[in-house]
This record gives sequence, structure tokens and C-alpha cells, in this order.
Amino acid sequence: MKWDIILYEIATLLLMITCIYSGIVLYNLTSVIKEKSYIWTLPVISSAFLFLSLLSHIYASFILMPELSKAIETLTSNAGLADEKLFASAKSAVENIKLVLVQLRAFSFTAFLIAAVLLATSSIVYIRKISK
Repeated sequence: MKWDIILYEIATLLLMITCIYSGIVLYNLTSVIKEKSYIWTLPVISSAFLFLSLLSHIYASFILMPELSKAIETLTSNAGLADEKLFASAKSAVENIKLVLVQLRAFSFTAFLIAAVLLATSSIVYIRKISK
């Protein structure tokens, strides 16, 4: 198991915890200024998007990557090179897994972008509320 995968997942978990804590802080701060506002939900929703990104990363790392390795081994083995049907099925499996990995990467980046926008929006809205 690669350490960079585990390190990425730990960092994402810490970022999720930070977003939840930010939501709690915003909730307390909006109660201090005595203005009913639901901007504290934006960081919590942001942590949900980070959780979805983490799930897609776990799926890609621990399920799809081993399958890709098996398909590549089959593709490059003597049996895979000799048998035309086995070669075609392994090649198709590699292409399908690569497509899913690209889609998961795009989903993960999009989820991170949405989380960042939600977190920044909640901060901007709070700063505007207190500067009135």
C-alpha cells in the first residue's frame, strides 16, 4: 500500500473536520451578532462534498487500481499475448477502468471545487454581515 494514498485520505479527513468546526464557529458567531442566519450550513455541506471526494478516491485506490493491475498483467502475460480473445477482453477491461478512473478524478476535483466555493462563500457572507 502506498503511503501517499493514506496521507491524502488523512488530509481529506482533517479538512472535513476543519469544515465542520468552521460551521460550528460560524453558528456561534452568528448567534453572538444576534442575527439568524444559516451560513453555518455551507461549511457542513462543504464537508459532505469532501466526504464524497474521499469515497471516490478510496474506490479508485483500493478497488479499481488492483483491477487495472490484474488486467495489465493479463494483457502482458504469455497467455494474454497468445490468446486473441483473452487479449481483446483484457484490453477492453483496461480501457473501461481507465475511463472510470478519469471520471472519478473529474468528480473528485469538482467536489473539491464545490467545497472550496461553499467555504469561501460562507466566510464572505459572514464578513459582510459583521461589517454592516
